[in-house]
Amino acid sequence: MRAKLLFNGIVCAARTNGRFQSSVLSISRSSTFVFSASRQIMFQLMSARSRTILEPRSRERDAANDTARNQAIIAAIESARNDIENEKAGLLDRYDRAKTRACALLAALDGEHDDDRLRLPLDETEGAIIYCEGRVREIEAAKAHFDSLLKAARDTLL
Repeated sequence: MRAKLLFNGIVCAARTNGRFQSSVLSISRSSTFVFSASRQIMFQLMSARSRTILEPRSRERDAANDTARNQAIIAAIESARNDIENEKAGLLDRYDRAKTRACALLAALDGEHDDDRLRLPLDETEGAIIYCEGRVREIEAAKAHFDSLLKAARDTLL
């Protein structure tokens, strides 16, 4: 049997002998019941009323569910922030290697005339250094964004 609250009454449906019967139970201001159906539906409604109508969930369960959802949000933000940190660490490592390579190529070119065998790798290394510097700025901006998201999430959700 199912029951749900509507306006000034309860609409109920009961399964009897494989068929559904429905009726309306209206409650007047003086709390008297007016029922327009069989007695069997009335007794089913009254016996099941304590189990099925407006049974609240426990506050502890709601709080536990809310906490679990909030922690999942914070974990996702922390994961994205950690990915940014890892990318930045790898990028800075490649940046340092590119600068070292550029210094070695400049030292090799210092005593030579314009040697194309050295100039081309130096140009490629210069492009990689410029890209890394721009990408580090982008990563730092993204990290600052995720830091503010994480702070706001912790302040409001926990």
